[in-house]
Amino acid sequence: MNVIPRRGYISDRDFIRTKEGFFWVVIGYVHPPDRIISYLKYIPSDTSGKWKDGTIPLERVLPYYSATTVGNTFKFLQQKYPEYLFFCPVNQIEMSAVPFNKIETYYVPEEKFQSILKKDSLDDLQERAVNLIKQLSQRSEVPLTSFGIIGSILLDIHNPAFSDIDVTVYGARSSKKVKQALLELTKEQSQFLKMSNEFLNRWSNSRTQVLPLGTEGLKKIFRRHWNIGMYDGTRFSIHPIRSKEEVREQYGESIFEPQGFVKIKARIADNSEAIYLPSRYNLSDVEIIEGLKNIEITELVSYEGLYCDLVNKDETILAFGKLEKVISRNKETFRVLIGSIDAHSKDYMIPLT
Repeated sequence: MNVIPRRGYISDRDFIRTKEGFFWVVIGYVHPPDRIISYLKYIPSDTSGKWKDGTIPLERVLPYYSATTVGNTFKFLQQKYPEYLFFCPVNQIEMSAVPFNKIETYYVPEEKFQSILKKDSLDDLQERAVNLIKQLSQRSEVPLTSFGIIGSILLDIHNPAFSDIDVTVYGARSSKKVKQALLELTKEQSQFLKMSNEFLNRWSNSRTQVLPLGTEGLKKIFRRHWNIGMYDGTRFSIHPIRSKEEVREQYGESIFEPQGFVKIKARIADNSEAIYLPSRYNLSDVEIIEGLKNIEITELVSYEGLYCDLVNKDETILAFGKLEKVISRNKETFRVLIGSIDAHSKDYMIPLT
């Protein structure tokens, strides 16, 4: 079964609906030949749900994305739907993934946004989403065709009373221009606001239960993020996505062997691919504080969105994560992985600047 979208590749943050009425979010760009690595987000509810798929109530089984919350969905799947779990020989860990033959609908964010633009009438949330993207497009000079819409609006399960606006933008050049445009608009226009201190307190208090940074540490990290805010009274987020030309890795091209856990101090040599999820940082001047010694660690990769586009080139970081040996055709290297399920959310990256 061919499920590749017309754009030519499976992309991070695409959505899938399976035959049970489950909604899944695609993780990354590299997938096995017969299934798509993804996490479960919405399922039909026996009781009244906040979201509705037509007339069917939905509940959100993933309150927010993190390695711990994704791991929690595995318990539900193992008990009732084990066909959605598989041991990945490339990453050498159990993952959730949707087999091609289980896919009922594949949702493409760019196509959804274009269809919304052509509608004669929009609800309040759709209209705010269109206005937000148009302002970003005009200021950044990035065409509207480079944007997409995800989350509940993409699935037509949104509620204008409480749903967020979640936007995708495609390609590094466009993403960086949109980032600069949003920073400018936030300074200039009252429609664009940073998250309030009240929200920040609430958010950090909820995350400190699963993340090891404490409330003040979490607040410092959150304040570095440029891609979350309020637009005309509605919370929004912007998510840079690789273009087709920027997806250069193929499934099985490299094997990732776990080597325990490691704590390091390092300098960021390059952060040009940190804007995406998974985010990648090239490292230099690495000091191994704990873990396997006498190795050369060249990269830090994070599947935890909290650390995406967090630090700049030449900044120094302290990090704890899963050490992996990366075995490719011509060489072996080592990397630190943040956001692995077996780290149980004890991994982190802290800027020391």
